[in-house]
Amino acid sequence: MSTIIPQFQKQLRKRPLEALILIFAVAYIIVDLVLLNKNPKFIINTNIILNPVVAIITALIALVLVGKMGPGNPKRTLWVGLAAGWSLWAVAELLYALPLFIGKEATYPSAADVFFILGYIPIIYTFLQRQRTVPVDLSRNKQISALVIFLLVIGFTGYFILMPIIRVFNPDEAVISILNLVYPLLDLGLLLLVLRSFFAFGQGSYGLAQMWVAIGFIVKTFSDLAYYYLIGIDRYYHYGLVHFNSVFLVDFTHTASYLLFLIGLTILWRVPLIASPVSKNQAVVEQQ
Repeated sequence: MSTIIPQFQKQLRKRPLEALILIFAVAYIIVDLVLLNKNPKFIINTNIILNPVVAIITALIALVLVGKMGPGNPKRTLWVGLAAGWSLWAVAELLYALPLFIGKEATYPSAADVFFILGYIPIIYTFLQRQRTVPVDLSRNKQISALVIFLLVIGFTGYFILMPIIRVFNPDEAVISILNLVYPLLDLGLLLLVLRSFFAFGQGSYGLAQMWVAIGFIVKTFSDLAYYYLIGIDRYYHYGLVHFNSVFLVDFTHTASYLLFLIGLTILWRVPLIASPVSKNQAVVEQQ
């Protein structure tokens, strides 16, 4: 214990912005726990405000970072794709929240869904490109672990989310029914790509930044899949009431995913390599 506390304090001094974001997340959890039964309306209103705010901040920081990268930087393509996806999601979060701000019900489908779905395209394309340019060479143990995780994720999504949606598919509401299938399929594809990339991150600050961003995507897709599951069993804000599962499995994790993106971006901000084109040798060393 005597060595853990000084090490923790050292990390806080070394990465104050990341520490501040984590402290905010912990405070957010505590507030939700305290007010879960006492003031549920405050929790709902806080989520409505927070999501577009953190999404916009994430998109803006990502766009600034991309602007700082030189045209010859080998990493620029990766972050351009992520910045584009986050920007589209930020617009979607704002469009989704606007009617809620003025006390109206959010419609489904809406313009927000267009931007949410469009946001997946550059992000998924970016991860596909990364895996083509940076092959993942895994040990046998990691291959087995990855395979087990993939099968569990596919099995859960297929059995508990996709099959119930297919069973209640309504041709009279074709757009809604198709969207109900498209969202979990996009999340499943993104999650599998991120999990595969997760095993290939390199060392150093750049690898650490990628890791935090990947964790953010894992949390984001977990939040979405939990939402589809709870909706399927009619337990997401059942009868309009605030429930533990709705708040912590869906709402908190959705907001937390953007906070995790921000941690990765703040780490990336301090990586000298992003500011200018690099030599061929540096690119090879840092490619992971």
